[in-house]
Amino acid sequence: MKRQVFYILILMILFGCDSTGSKKSDNSNKNYAESGKLQELIDRSSVGDIIDLSDVSADDTRVVINKGLTLKNGTLDGISLEITDGNVTLQNVTSVKNVVNSGSNLTIINSNISDLLLQSNQTRSVMASVPQANLIGCRVKSLTAKSGTNLSIANFNVNIDKHDIVAAELTCPANVATEIGINNFTELDDSDLYNYYDGNTPAGESVIYVTQNGWPQYAVDYVLSLYSEELDVSADVKDGEKINYYFESESSSRDIFTRSGFEDIEKARICMVYVHENDKENYSDYKAYLEKIKLTPNVDHDFYFFSTESDDCAVSFDSDEEGVYYEADSWQEAVNDYATAFNCSEDEAKMQLFDSTDDAYLEEEFGDDDSLIGIYAVDWNETDEAEWIEHVVNVKCEQMELARDEVYRSDSLTLKNNNEILLIYIDESWYYENEKFEKNDVYYQIAFFSAIKK
Repeated sequence: MKRQVFYILILMILFGCDSTGSKKSDNSNKNYAESGKLQELIDRSSVGDIIDLSDVSADDTRVVINKGLTLKNGTLDGISLEITDGNVTLQNVTSVKNVVNSGSNLTIINSNISDLLLQSNQTRSVMASVPQANLIGCRVKSLTAKSGTNLSIANFNVNIDKHDIVAAELTCPANVATEIGINNFTELDDSDLYNYYDGNTPAGESVIYVTQNGWPQYAVDYVLSLYSEELDVSADVKDGEKINYYFESESSSRDIFTRSGFEDIEKARICMVYVHENDKENYSDYKAYLEKIKLTPNVDHDFYFFSTESDDCAVSFDSDEEGVYYEADSWQEAVNDYATAFNCSEDEAKMQLFDSTDDAYLEEEFGDDDSLIGIYAVDWNETDEAEWIEHVVNVKCEQMELARDEVYRSDSLTLKNNNEILLIYIDESWYYENEKFEKNDVYYQIAFFSAIKK
């Protein structure tokens, strides 16, 4: 099974208390899953209920929501929603004709809205709460936010085709404000951003980002912003190319760093990018991107071959001023690998690798637990480094009883200074397990990890 760094996050709802202060009935938080008109379901529901749209056959054209509810997992195509009160959440809704929010604390997660209108309900008392909308991983074709309303955008993959939000109070990251062309905004700080992410499914789980300007730079910038050095790691991707990308919550990211041997991490961010291998141009772009990162100053580059079934490392490679070498766990393993590769005696292998057949000498020189046995192409009697790497991989596959197509390569690029850690992992194409990917389709995976040391 392809190694994964993601965990299933609990789906939570922002601002869980109803602004009206109404007490929930004994039937609250039950899931409605039945056929019928949506308005009828809403009318007989209680504050805090969750309406699962996946099993609802709605033929409404206009629906009014006047209480705190969650609508999730379905489509509202052709339906206009008017939200007048309560804490309302739309989550994983694939299509909504339009939404008018005039008195609600509205949270929209991973949903597609044709028209979103935020306006103050003039018929309500002056003490009534200001309409608020929170967008997390949404596509909005047209957004209008009028005076007296608030809008918060919590992440980088909110796509807004056109908007009129000059008169509204906007809170969002600076990158988002730049992207949608807004100058008058309040910047959402990191702690708020983490709260939005940790409390909801990462937007990448159900949002495909269709790029207009190449690589999903906003996503990458968010992860790399913890790293003080400026890095240009963008890559060219053709207009209209579909790219999936995912964010990990800070808590999950920190745990991954800790399990990888990095302790005392104050902050941690992870972004995963998947690029479909659908044509030669895409493949060429990916390779150019890989080479660009390798040339970044002060990058430590090594790479591994992992079993697709067990996630065990078949062989690892590193590099220094002398070139690329593979790391054997012991001098005995190195000798055995060479003898297997060339079907020669152990003494012949010892002479080629260490210029000695004296086991006592080899044990004294290379038997220490901290010894690193690095075998270079020249030690392998090879001049072509690429052919040598493939030869070593085939030998290790034979020893592990793996077919060559049962291992995949993962390149690791690391930048560190006194305060920050940056890791970039680039995996060759593989069949990733994801419900959003087509069966038997092949994707490249690029992972960005960034953290600050305490």
